[in-house]
Amino acid sequence: MCDFTNPNAKKYWQDGVAKLLQMGVAGFKMDRAEEQIPESSTVDKVYDGRTIRENRNAYPPMYLKAAYDVAKQYRGDDFVCMPRAAYTGSAPHGVFWGGDIGGTEYGLRAEIIGVQRAATMGYPTWGSDTCGYNEPRMETEVCGRWLAFSCFTPIMEVGPLKDLAFWHFHEPPRYDADLIALWRFYARLHDRLADYSLAQAKVAHDTGLPIVRPLFLIEPQASAAWTNWWTYEYGPDILVSPIWKKGQRTQDVYLPSGEKWRDAWHPDKFYDGGQTITVDAPLHQAPIFVRVGSNVELGDLNQEWKDAVTIAATRPDLKTLDAELRESFEKKYSGK
Repeated sequence: MCDFTNPNAKKYWQDGVAKLLQMGVAGFKMDRAEEQIPESSTVDKVYDGRTIRENRNAYPPMYLKAAYDVAKQYRGDDFVCMPRAAYTGSAPHGVFWGGDIGGTEYGLRAEIIGVQRAATMGYPTWGSDTCGYNEPRMETEVCGRWLAFSCFTPIMEVGPLKDLAFWHFHEPPRYDADLIALWRFYARLHDRLADYSLAQAKVAHDTGLPIVRPLFLIEPQASAAWTNWWTYEYGPDILVSPIWKKGQRTQDVYLPSGEKWRDAWHPDKFYDGGQTITVDAPLHQAPIFVRVGSNVELGDLNQEWKDAVTIAATRPDLKTLDAELRESFEKKYSGK
């Protein structure tokens, strides 16, 4: 552990980070932090006089800001720091993720709650380890639902333990065409929302209004906005209702009042806000609604899904893909 209250120790640590920045590293996923602060130690106090215990919550923002400051020195605004731990003072210097959550349906449930809690606590740019990290059960249904949820969070990343990837995600390893199709579908949708997400991040920066907006934040006077906790707005124009429970194939969705909402899967279906509706939700189909009058275009989701299923049905040759990817990277970064 580095004592960031000690200027010499902080400089020593930052000099090490600078070596990575000079190599071209532009992002840091910053693990641990307060987890490793000892309850007791042979050293009673840190440099500025606080006890080891008093330093516990102060440590995460100091750790983050030390990386932020040296990265800004070398890269201006072209970098990102993504810590796991946070405390008062962390928000201006990083983006965040939900930590080492269990890869179960209840882990997914916790993260649907977590992103909304983080949003209202002042951490708008947040993501989770899709499919979990601890306790990786590698269940297609849980991972599929989690991919749909992660699509509508600012950060979409995959986080299973044991260096597993979706193309050998089971034990024993086998190709799971359904999961590959789900991954392709929601990753592409998340990518198409990049400009929209960036615009909402700027709103969050300027006003404090988060990207993920719990319904009770939108319509606090409506009781359903509190009880329908699994549904939230992603920015002002998209409403999503992630499903976490295995075997569930319908979902109750509260639509905020004052607006009309279009079902993204059934573009000919429109609903008045201020009511709870029940919609079908097969495994690939998270309930998604678009505010009528917005400029959001999600594309033809049904055709996108058909394309994903067709493409995923054929297992690719990973060696060939690897060679093609390496060649593409070499051309990109060599300037040829």
